[in-house]
Amino acid sequence: MEILTMSYERVMADHDRIAQLCRDLLTGLNADDAALEALMPDFSRLSLAIETLASFELECLYPRLLALEGEFAQRAATRFRQDIEAIRDAKASFMEDWCIECIRADPHEFRAEARAYLDRILGQAATEERAIYPFALKVGALSLRD
Repeated sequence: MEILTMSYERVMADHDRIAQLCRDLLTGLNADDAALEALMPDFSRLSLAIETLASFELECLYPRLLALEGEFAQRAATRFRQDIEAIRDAKASFMEDWCIECIRADPHEFRAEARAYLDRILGQAATEERAIYPFALKVGALSLRD
C-alpha cells in the first residue's frame, strides 16, 4: 500500500476491514477457553491493519492538518494524533502481553482485556469516521478517491 496516496475511500475500506476483524474477534472471544489461542493469528492481522492505517495518519494526514491555519484544525490534528499513538501503544502492549501460554494461564483476563482493546479500536474508528475524515476531506487533506 502506498501510504502517501491514501484516499477517503481507502481509509474507509481500511476501517471496514478493521471493524470486521474486531467483530469476528469479539465473536471468537465467546468460544471455550481452549479455542482462545486460535484467535491470535486474527489479532496479528488486526495489528497489521491498524499499523498500516496509523502510519498513514501519523505520517501524512495529521501533518497535513497541522499545516492548515485555524485553531480547530490544529486541535483536531493534535488530539487525533495522540489518540492514534495511544491505540498503537495499546496494540503493542496487548500483542506483547498475550502469548499462548498467558492466554492458557488466564483465559478470563484475556477475554476482558481483549474486549476492552477491541472496543477501544471500534470507538476510535467511529470517532474518526464521524469527525476527522469528513473534515480532512472538506479541507483537502484527504482526497475522495485514489
